[in-house]
Amino acid sequence: MIRKVVIFILVAGLLGGLIFDTPNKMVTGPRQESIAPKNGKVIRQSKVPVLMYHSIADVNSELCVSPADFKAQMKWLAANNYNPITLSQLYYHWEEGEELPVNPIVLTFDDGYADNYTIAYKVMREHGFIGVLFIYAKKFTTRNSVSEQQLLEMQRYGWEVGNHSYTHPELPKVTDQQLIKETSIAKDELSQLTGSSILAFCYPAGKYNDQVVQAVRNAGHKIAVTTNYGFSEKKQGLLTLSRVRINRSDRVSGFIKKLT
Repeated sequence: MIRKVVIFILVAGLLGGLIFDTPNKMVTGPRQESIAPKNGKVIRQSKVPVLMYHSIADVNSELCVSPADFKAQMKWLAANNYNPITLSQLYYHWEEGEELPVNPIVLTFDDGYADNYTIAYKVMREHGFIGVLFIYAKKFTTRNSVSEQQLLEMQRYGWEVGNHSYTHPELPKVTDQQLIKETSIAKDELSQLTGSSILAFCYPAGKYNDQVVQAVRNAGHKIAVTTNYGFSEKKQGLLTLSRVRINRSDRVSGFIKKLT
């Protein structure tokens, strides 16, 4: 009898989507809230904030948001009912009308720093948040990189892995042959690693021109982000979307101001 009760509790927990990290801490999976249709139709989101982070670390650089500030920023998003989505979800919403949760937001992280896993991923899981990790193939060989195993764990939780080129150069300056490697070959390697299609691309240092955008398109990417400032809108072009850069000096008050 006791054995049956234990089995029932375990099955109920799994069906409820609960993940236990430790015997004393329970973490919910990614949020799966859907929008409430108006008049039976999908509510279209014309503008969606796509945030741009890099490293989450106590380093005196505008690219490095402090762990304390990042934790407070995620807490504010949760308290104000924001629901992180992937760029692929945004693409299918704009192109095929798939539903999005209320207050959608995209949290992107450029370059694949180790702290994207050790800090950002862990903090975001406390709120059931997912993000988009843009990594370039050669990043794995550097000291301060997320590992392949960590990246795959993040993907299994619901994160999207995006292509950030092969060697992270300024793409308008590379040769035609190198451009293929930085877009198509890099995409293929990431796809082999993750076992999934790679739809999203991020321009290194935000540098692009018409030739680069065409190469990104030819490689099969469906959506791409720049460093142009602002909320993302389809009219910007699906391969040249704007983002909201989050700087170290923003702290929490500046973060809130950028979203409101």
